[in-house]
Amino acid sequence: MFILTAAVLITALLMVSLIVNAQQTMPSTVNLYEVTPTEAVQYFTSGRIDIYLNPFALPPNILSQLSTTPGIQMVSPAVTSAYDLLFNPYPSNTTFNPFAYWQFRFLMNYLVDRHAIITQVFSGYATPMYDWPGPFAIDSQLLIQPMIVQANIHYNPTYVNQSIFALFQAINTTANFDGMYNPWVGRILYINHQWYYIPPNSTTPQPVTIIFFIRKDDPFRYAIGQFFMSELQSLGFTVKPIYGDLSEALTMVYGSNPAQMEWQIYTEAWTIYPEPGIPMPVLHSAHHGLATCLAGA
Repeated sequence: MFILTAAVLITALLMVSLIVNAQQTMPSTVNLYEVTPTEAVQYFTSGRIDIYLNPFALPPNILSQLSTTPGIQMVSPAVTSAYDLLFNPYPSNTTFNPFAYWQFRFLMNYLVDRHAIITQVFSGYATPMYDWPGPFAIDSQLLIQPMIVQANIHYNPTYVNQSIFALFQAINTTANFDGMYNPWVGRILYINHQWYYIPPNSTTPQPVTIIFFIRKDDPFRYAIGQFFMSELQSLGFTVKPIYGDLSEALTMVYGSNPAQMEWQIYTEAWTIYPEPGIPMPVLHSAHHGLATCLAGA
């Protein structure tokens, strides 16, 4: 996971293993094809292609199928993508936003089951990330490494649940919580295993609702969103998912004023281009003869 201020959280960083190309001869001709991801398995098994650039453009089920297909291997160790959860920390005085508190945001580090995401979403082709910039800037990483070790970040929903109870109790009883005006004194309730709050100038409890923008056009981010939404619901939060594509995310997440509270979590991702001389990951077939290449569609 990576943290930019206390508002941003990364869940997984994709890396691949080193496998040596089995071909002994250099082909004299390279053909390029562009096909749909669902045709990748057929193209490989029929011998029509030997290489697929950027395997993580493939849906999880196709990637998983190719990873168990005889003769298909991942080659070239390289980082291709980083996935994170972006939080809206705006301290609204009309809607209780738990992400307005840095303590709550930091607890989310312990609510993400990185191992389950890596094995079930990325078929094992990923590694957990706990901070930014991580391996991208080793000197900076060395400076914060002692703090990362001390935090002992790991999946622990029981710890998160207990800590949220303690945090909300403190917010509920402290007029100036964390040095800021606190409009929520006596207004946070836990009823029938669900969190509620009483809005200002009201006596009617409302569920603490988290608006979660989940990318529907990326199967990896869609799956991560389902994982994390389930975790939040298990803690007693009401989650309102909004499923959208890049265009909608640019408008709602990046283009809106956070104070409008149109979203509170976003399944964010970054494409990472390797430095010159660092190879990109590819899927490689052991077929001999004419080498052909498939660019991700």
